[in-house]
Parts: sequence; structure tokens; C-alpha cells
Amino acid sequence: MEVNSGAKFVRADMHIHSYGSGGSFDVRDENMTPQNIVDTAIENNLNIISITDHNEIENAKTAEDYAKDKSILFVPGIEVSTTQGHLLLYFSSYTELRQFHGRLTISEDKTICSQGIAECLDIAGSFGGFGILAHIELDSGFEKTVGKFGPHMEALFCHKNLMALEISRKDNVHLYTEEDDTSDANFGSRVALVKKRRSVLGLDDAALLPKVMFSDSHAINKLGINAEGDKKLTRFKVDDLTFDGLKISLQFHESRVRVEDMIPERVPRFKSIKFKGGLLDDQEVEFSSNLTGVIGGRGTGKSTL
Repeated sequence: MEVNSGAKFVRADMHIHSYGSGGSFDVRDENMTPQNIVDTAIENNLNIISITDHNEIENAKTAEDYAKDKSILFVPGIEVSTTQGHLLLYFSSYTELRQFHGRLTISEDKTICSQGIAECLDIAGSFGGFGILAHIELDSGFEKTVGKFGPHMEALFCHKNLMALEISRKDNVHLYTEEDDTSDANFGSRVALVKKRRSVLGLDDAALLPKVMFSDSHAINKLGINAEGDKKLTRFKVDDLTFDGLKISLQFHESRVRVEDMIPERVPRFKSIKFKGGLLDDQEVEFSSNLTGVIGGRGTGKSTL
């Protein structure tokens, strides 16, 4: 009988651009087809991926169909060029993504969307989707686009369908945490915005938005590689490889989301234990690579174990 070791961490790259009329207008690599993206991701030991083209969704359907029955979870997505910066959005299926996309007003050249971030998050939520603010430290991120703290920034940052912040470099993992000392008379304080989100959403005093890191790849040889050239992105701890499993990991990110650059190269652990003699003679217990819980009634051997 196969033993289930519980939830496990899997590797993800959820910011990938594809080539062609159904892809991103700024991708020049003809090898960035949906099929090649799926195959390359599997070769690079990625377990979860998403094609998030600029204001376009057609290639997401091709990838969703191609990834079926393969050892990978494909999450249909899009990167919307909103009036307030770039926003990544994800859905459980292409059907929901298409319904969302149909509600957007996008320029003919596919470079601009006329909606803001909060409105896009509202629409996405009505179709079961969620959002991640894209590359927050770059010029196309929400911070530099909006320009300063105020009602507009509060509305988007405090939105219930916003579930993470994407960073491009590991040095920025402290942004929007208690360790972030950014304070400017014109710009404002990031910590103040974090506290505002806690208040608006009724979160606990330590609640933060998790950081994630993806490739934002526009070429096949950049897929699965971060901005610093390393094969280190993000891991999600999931019970099963599903869209719901992904959302749960983001909801409980303190123990389920890890930027790979922040993970030690090696962590010692016990893989299993086998008993000889006594009450548990000849019993073997396999441990989870994360956390193992021991459950049982009085006198069943919990303390012995």
C-alpha cells in the first residue's frame, strides 16, 4: 500500500509570456509556444506554471489543453496592463479567464487596459479568480505607477482578492513588512499601508501579503530562471496539485509559501523510524518532509514514539 506523506512543497513559475498572435506583443522568441512552455517546464522540474500574456489569453487555452494528463498543473492566467500598473490574475479554468477577459476594455494594439487594479480584482473575484501585484519594485509595478499613497492605493492594496506580491530580486523580500523602513513625505509609508490592510480586512496584527518570485520569461531559455539568473523561484506547499490547493497555500502562506532564494541549500531531517522490541516492535513510520503529527488514543504508544 502506498503511504501518503501529506502535503509537500512544489516548484512554481506563474509569470510566463508566450509567442504569437495569441500571446504577448513583446515576445520575439518563436520557441515560446504553449506546447514548448509546458514541456520545458516539466524538464525543469516545475510543478505549477501559468502563461500570463499581456492583455491576451488565447495561448492559455492551448496550454491548458496540452497540459492535461501531464505531470504539471497549468493555471490559466493573464497580466493586465492596468491604469495603475501590471496585475497578474489567475483562474481555475480557461472558461473563467475568458469570461473575465470579456469584461475588460483593451486597446487595439493590446498594450493598455482602461481599468484599474481594484476594478480588475473585483471582476476577477466574480469568476473565482485572484490577483498578484506584478514585479512591485519595477517601473511598471503598482507603486511607481500610482506614485504615492492615498485612497487609490489603499483601495487596491486592501482588496480581499489580492493574495500576494511578486518581487524580482531576493533583496526586496522585506518590502511591505515590519522591517520596511520606507517613509517619504510625498510617497508615504509602506508599513502604514500594511496596517491599513489589516484593519480593512479584519486581519491579525502580524498579517502580511506573501512574496513570490517568478521568471517573467519572454524567451524559452529564461523560463524557470529569476532576474538574477538563478533557477530559484517559488515553492508552494499543497495537499494536491489543484487550483484550490494553490489558493489554500496562499491563504496560509506563513507555512506554505517559500521564495527559493531564502531556503537553505540543505536541511537535515529524519526520513523514517523503525522499532525493534517493545510495544511497537517491527513497526516502521515514515515521516513527512515537513511536519508529522502523531494522533491516537491513550495508551496507543504516542509518547513511546
